[in-house]
Amino acid sequence: MSEIREFSPKRFAIASVTCPSCQIRIERDTKWCEACGFTGSKSMDMFGENPPPLLPILDVVDLWTPKEQKKIASAVKAFGKRFPQIKWRICAVMLGAEVSLPVFGFWLMNVCPLNTGETEEDREWTVLLLVDGKTGNTSVTTGYRAEVWLSDENWVPALAEASSAMRQGDTLQAVTNFLKTAKASFEKAWKRSQAQLKQEAAS
Repeated sequence: MSEIREFSPKRFAIASVTCPSCQIRIERDTKWCEACGFTGSKSMDMFGENPPPLLPILDVVDLWTPKEQKKIASAVKAFGKRFPQIKWRICAVMLGAEVSLPVFGFWLMNVCPLNTGETEEDREWTVLLLVDGKTGNTSVTTGYRAEVWLSDENWVPALAEASSAMRQGDTLQAVTNFLKTAKASFEKAWKRSQAQLKQEAAS
């Protein structure tokens, strides 16, 4: 994927985003969700202002063994050979059903400090997969540039694969299945972008 020449967010602008609290579509420049009143500051009220750096694999609940983490890192590396712009962050938590994973993901993406060597542009290309070891639920939060490629609906099959494996107790398979399905979705998005570019060139 070439972000500038092929599928720039500035060129293929998204007019709306999904509210992390109530999941309805809202205008990108909206300061708060008119449906539920959610604002970014509310996530800081819920979770605070000093989260840890958003590491490539952040397993704060020891969901994966060191060997399993290496396998996850290998799967991410393989994904990166095809789509190097995407910066994966995979985080295991233990929040419970009373906490909204999308809201928590929104908070992490917007409040976590950058890692050493990470740039603001890297964060814009970041895709955060949250896995709740208590409920088996999963969610995805995307940065501004990564968001252009896949809509919320496009993430549903990958999240279903992850949640299914989680509920069967296979936490490693949950992530590898997710990455495999996500890669297929990115491939489809890439083909769509190429077809669109060819149509534009022909017109």
